[in-house]
Amino acid sequence: MKTKTEKKSAKILRLEIVTYLKESKNYILFIFVLFLYLLIAGLILPTPAVLEEIIKNLLREIIEKTSGLTTFELIFFIFKNNAFISILGIILGAFLGIVPLILTISNGYVLGYVIKLVLKNSSLYHLWRLFPHGIFELPAVIISLGLGLKLGASLFTANPEKEFLRRFLLSIKILLFLIIPLLLIAAMIEGILIKILA
Repeated sequence: MKTKTEKKSAKILRLEIVTYLKESKNYILFIFVLFLYLLIAGLILPTPAVLEEIIKNLLREIIEKTSGLTTFELIFFIFKNNAFISILGIILGAFLGIVPLILTISNGYVLGYVIKLVLKNSSLYHLWRLFPHGIFELPAVIISLGLGLKLGASLFTANPEKEFLRRFLLSIKILLFLIIPLLLIAAMIEGILIKILA
C-alpha cells in the first residue's frame, strides 16, 4: 500500500509530466510533421544509389545482429536501440536542437524507404506487422526528439541557464516515467511478434 506522501508525490509527478508535455506540444508537433514529411519522401521519391546502398547495409547489419536471438534477447536489442535514440535526442538536444533534427530526418527517411521496400517485395500483410509496436514506439521517440528540440531552444529564452535546467530536469522525468515504459512495451510487442510470425 502506498502512503499518502507517496500518492501525493506520484500525483505531482503526473501533473508535471502532463503540464510540460502540453507546454512542449509545438516542438513535438514540429518533429512529427518533419518525420512524416521525410517518411513520405523516403516512400515515394527515388532513392539515390549511394544512399540506398548505405541503408541496405544498415538493414543487413541489423538482420545479422538479430539472427538467432531468443525472444528475450530480441526484446532487449530493440529496446536498447530505441532507448539510445530517445536518450540521444533529449541529451544532445542541448546543442541547439541539431541532433534531434538529424535523428528525425534520418529515421523518417529510412522508415519510408523500408516501407517502400516491404511493399515492393512483399505485401500489405507484412507492412501490417510493423503497426502494433509503432503505436507505442513512434510516439515515444517523437516525444523525446521534440523535448530535445525544446531543450536546445533554451538558449533563446530570457534566462537560458535557469530555463535549460528546468527543461532538462522535466525532460528526464518524462524520459524515465513515460518514454522508457512505452519503449519497453513496444519492444516486447515487436520482439514477440517477430518470433511468432517469423
